Amino acid sequence: MKSKINTNLRRILSGCAAFAMASTLMPSISVFAQTGKTVYSFDGYDVEYNVVNEWEEGQSVEVKITNTSDESLYNWAIKYDAEGTISRLWNASVVDSDETDYVIRNKSYNYEIKPDQSVKFGYTLSDDDYITPDDFELCSVRKDLTDGYTVDIQKDEVWEDGIRGHIVINNTSDSPIEAWKLCFDSNITIEDIWNADIISHEDNHYTIDCQEWSNPIPAGESVSIGFRGSFEPETEPDINAFSLSSVVIDYDFNPNVEGSIALSADKTEILAADGSETVYIYASTDAQVPSISLVDSQSGEVIGQLVDDGNYSVSGDDMQGDGVYSYKALLDKSEAKDYYFTAEYSDETTVLSSDTLNIHVYSELTDIDNSEIAEVSNKLQELRTSPEFDEMTLAQRAQAATALLTDLAVNGTEDFEYGLVDEDSICYIDQMGVVTFSHSCGVLACVILVDDDELFNGAGDVTGDEGTNSYVLDSSLSSDVPDEVGSALVLYAFDDTIGSSRYPHYLDYEEEWESKGLDTVIDTDVTVTDFKESMAGNSVVVFAMHGGYLPYKTVTGTIEYAPMLGTLETATSAKNIEYQADLMNKRIIVGTSTSGSHYLVLPDLFSDTYQHDELDNSTVFMENCCGYGEDGTVDYSMAEALEDAGVEVTVGFHNSVFAIYSRDMMSTYVDNLLDSMTAYDALEDCKAQFGDDHEEWYFSMTGVHSGYPVAYPILYGDENFVLYNSELKNGSFESASATGSYNTVVSWKDQGDARVLPMLGDLYPVDGSHMAIITTGVGSAESDYLAGTEGSSISQQFKIPDGATTLSFTYNVVSEEPTEWVGTQYDDEFSAKIFDVHSSEVMQIAHETVNTSQWYAVSGIDFDGGDHTCYQTGWKTVTVDVSACGGRYITLKFGVVDKGDSIYDTAALIDNVVIS
Repeated sequence: MKSKINTNLRRILSGCAAFAMASTLMPSISVFAQTGKTVYSFDGYDVEYNVVNEWEEGQSVEVKITNTSDESLYNWAIKYDAEGTISRLWNASVVDSDETDYVIRNKSYNYEIKPDQSVKFGYTLSDDDYITPDDFELCSVRKDLTDGYTVDIQKDEVWEDGIRGHIVINNTSDSPIEAWKLCFDSNITIEDIWNADIISHEDNHYTIDCQEWSNPIPAGESVSIGFRGSFEPETEPDINAFSLSSVVIDYDFNPNVEGSIALSADKTEILAADGSETVYIYASTDAQVPSISLVDSQSGEVIGQLVDDGNYSVSGDDMQGDGVYSYKALLDKSEAKDYYFTAEYSDETTVLSSDTLNIHVYSELTDIDNSEIAEVSNKLQELRTSPEFDEMTLAQRAQAATALLTDLAVNGTEDFEYGLVDEDSICYIDQMGVVTFSHSCGVLACVILVDDDELFNGAGDVTGDEGTNSYVLDSSLSSDVPDEVGSALVLYAFDDTIGSSRYPHYLDYEEEWESKGLDTVIDTDVTVTDFKESMAGNSVVVFAMHGGYLPYKTVTGTIEYAPMLGTLETATSAKNIEYQADLMNKRIIVGTSTSGSHYLVLPDLFSDTYQHDELDNSTVFMENCCGYGEDGTVDYSMAEALEDAGVEVTVGFHNSVFAIYSRDMMSTYVDNLLDSMTAYDALEDCKAQFGDDHEEWYFSMTGVHSGYPVAYPILYGDENFVLYNSELKNGSFESASATGSYNTVVSWKDQGDARVLPMLGDLYPVDGSHMAIITTGVGSAESDYLAGTEGSSISQQFKIPDGATTLSFTYNVVSEEPTEWVGTQYDDEFSAKIFDVHSSEVMQIAHETVNTSQWYAVSGIDFDGGDHTCYQTGWKTVTVDVSACGGRYITLKFGVVDKGDSIYDTAALIDNVVIS
């Protein structure tokens, strides 16, 4: 009997092919019993698998195919894994078989299944272990025949305007032509036909179909179709342009797998300098292949092979058998350039390819570049602070700024007697409060024409305000709301807080949110670095700052727009060097206003910085103006960039917004999340309290209309987001991240090296196609909640539903420490624990150590730095009786830690976390 592991792998690959070709829909399966019926629903047909009887030596099986389409199924044949050996087949015949894979087809008397009708066949099945088939594929396909036949026309009788004759189809091939259809052109109007049916007649084009007694056309034989018709007098009756199609049985037990490879790198931007740069390139795929070619997309040259060998120092691969293939590339960075790579693999059965990976080598921002930037900023500052500028209209200010920039582009200054600005990049859109341009070195910048509050803060404030272990979780578990429901970060950059009328409100919010379990930090010195490093790990992030909508020209001269966020971080030459990658790649820009030159943040800063969904399980509230564009153009680019970074839902405003309205909306939105509302309900309640837009709010406060463009809130993302889980999420580890990647452990908090894998060597998920892994290897944290040298963990807080009886999960620990290090201080450890709402440990429900666990050899796995021997505990299932704890919150946490060394590694596989 064939290996079930190989069978499962083949099923995975076959499933990829079916998905890629979209030849069938995934089945909808309802299971009744082992001895009984299983019904599968596909696109156009249903299959009923019925175990009629079962005995020690075999089963009696009946299979019924029902046509659910509106056209007949001809010459039907069906392919599936019968999970055993078929004998005594009735009402059908075997076309082909490969071990337990069968193709079963019609008998001649039941070759057609009409709409809403069925055929049934049956057999005896023999096997050691009876398993219900998991899929069926109808493999009868109509194909146009290019050879193997001829068509003759016999004109038996012709008169002035009529004809009687025969169309003869000759089968010259060595196989029958099944369920044939013949298409032809004719100037004859066929009025009667026999041995065939007219399916369609449009203009002079006919399609005729076989009848039961004229099907099939045996090899070497013919079928004659008689007809009678009329034609226009004084013309020659003619039939021509023949084409014949047949329903053939088309199948492959080893189909080509056309799948995708996810190609990524540990860095995609490199600062140009002498020498080379080491870049680790990764290819992820569910298909198990020996290696993957890394190809230069421009030349087509194969650069090298990505491998899954666990040899980190040579190939850059940290773990053998995890489905991640690695290549350690040494890239020349001596000059600015772009590298373009793709990943490819093909053999007789598999074709895999990736999208293009771009690695950009950018030029250094030199001292001269910095001096030029400072010179331009100083000239713009002189203009902005001049008394004459204050007296100008917006149009006059735009004209003056544009004239100055043009002069700087053409003539430079006394100290820099050459062009300092790219003249073609100067951009101003009517009524926009900024003029944008690019410095000669390529850095994007702008001059702000209006007072800061006018552009960035609307009209400002107005008056107003395999083994199984079982445990029991008893009712002593706390019934309180969690002490720690998450953390909040307020990035406050409206002002420097000195004498501020705004800032005290945020101190009040901090106190209130802390009392409700939301650990809150207010950052009052917001820098670009804070945007890049401080947002991860927070449940709520608030952008409390000015904002605007920026038009700018690209290198091709087209005008694009982007929402921007304003910081109070002063732009300096030293900071320009620190942020040069972000400046050169237009993730931030330098904005000059009355208060000086500061950095402004564009959407790409988030999507490029947080490429691994580090902002997962969070919501962002943008208090700033124009977070969703302005003047009727709704722009989702900021929210989309945050979504790419992992943010679940973003709330912000279209157009410039009144400060009090946006602040009240923000604080109430967060309060509502703390009261367990969904994001959608939280915002709807805000609108009910304060108005659907700021004009409605302003009128309710003042009794007059403001005269400003209407600003209104927009929610983008998961409307059902909640601040703390009311239910267990992604316990199967099948959910993809916002970017479509399955590597991220979606909905779980993680520390260190935590990922999702389709396989690890010869180990596969116990449920579905993916499982979680936490390791002590490359990428693990230096410390974890377990004492040790390094480790990793995943955790999730959720409520046990009322009426739930069991919490269960399955795990397998894999380690290179056994068996030579058993009994030593090198005692790597895995545990699963439950914590209550006060973060106190309630119960340890799984525990494995090198010294105390039973270990079994496993092949196909090698961790970097190990000795090529690996052991497993085997899959174990843990069940916890939670029937006494309905409605109470817990945190479930899995952790693995290295003890005594950081050389030989250990990993834990986790799957199928279920509450039932």
